Amino acid sequence: GLVLRGGPGGEAARGALPGAVTALALEPGGGRLAVGSADGGLALLDAATLAPAGEPARLPAAVAALAWTADGLLCAAEDGGLWAVRPAADGGARAVPGTDLSREAGLGRVFGLAIRGGELWVAGERWRGRSLPARYLAWLGRVARLDFGRSLRDHRPAWEHLRRALPATLLLQGIAVALVYLLAVPAGVLAAARRGGAADRALGGLAFLLQAVPDFWMATGLVLLVGRLGGWPVSGLHAPDARDLSYLPWLGDALAHLVLPEVVLVAGGFAVLSRHARAATVEALAADFVRAARARGLGRARVLWGHALPHALVTLFVLAGQVLPALVAGSVVVETVFDIDGMGRLAWRAIAARDYPVVLAVLTLGAALTVAGTLLADVAVAAVDPRVREGGRGVG
Repeated sequence: GLVLRGGPGGEAARGALPGAVTALALEPGGGRLAVGSADGGLALLDAATLAPAGEPARLPAAVAALAWTADGLLCAAEDGGLWAVRPAADGGARAVPGTDLSREAGLGRVFGLAIRGGELWVAGERWRGRSLPARYLAWLGRVARLDFGRSLRDHRPAWEHLRRALPATLLLQGIAVALVYLLAVPAGVLAAARRGGAADRALGGLAFLLQAVPDFWMATGLVLLVGRLGGWPVSGLHAPDARDLSYLPWLGDALAHLVLPEVVLVAGGFAVLSRHARAATVEALAADFVRAARARGLGRARVLWGHALPHALVTLFVLAGQVLPALVAGSVVVETVFDIDGMGRLAWRAIAARDYPVVLAVLTLGAALTVAGTLLADVAVAAVDPRVREGGRGVG
């Protein structure tokens, strides 16, 4: 409770902040008193009467310290989170997340705040005066344990957000990569086999068109068109009542929801990969070993698919390291437009809210997936190209 001039505080003060008081800060002008509690509550009271001076705010952890600034009020939670309290449109207070003092400055539990000469002074249970390389190595150690810190929006571990968003993105990207290769490689090979013909010109025009159309324009156009026609899902991965369906109807519902997002994801990848497949196949068809195969009397189909294609696959597998980052970047647009709770939409929301731990976690995981895709592409190249395997043994 609070005491005013030797007497107990009124019931209004207790109602505004029912938890145990842990921090007090008087406004420089003396008009308002900021009071923090152990349950994360924050109340602004009239300094003369202890009557509430606005709607209370709430932090995700116990309030450890308070300090008034020229712009408002700064609040430090026990776990090291620093919050700025701003006036809300309804006359109350709104807590805006700021820096995680415990992680950024190594303070651990925060005990006090003070404003001096326009600078914020913070008292914590410890101080780690370590060099930048040492702090970076410590960060790498936390990342290896999947500890990316806590979200500044809801104070939950950033890994929890990633763990919930990752399956949807992996599903979208896995299907997209498979479809891109299954469609683009045969199309490019057939265009190379009929170089200069109608099929080659048609594929070139289609690839040019698909590459010229931005992802966000195509996604938005499909949503507007299909939404107006009706009869096809345009958002999410499942219908609201999908849990009540049996397996086959549930699978059909999931596939129907995947059609439009996959069309947008596959379009750009198909345009790029089909042109590379055509160029690689044209180069392979002009190689000496292909001419030797033709001289031995092998059929056209066997020369094309049995000799030229394996040679062209080396280039196409190398391109996988470039296709994966492009698809991950495209998932931001696709998941946002089609309302899919994946990593792309999570990244967009985190950037808009300046939720830096979640943004860093998404970027780190995206970089790891890109490196993994490049490594798999190198392994695939070694599997289909004997020259790479023999060259590796010779160097060793």
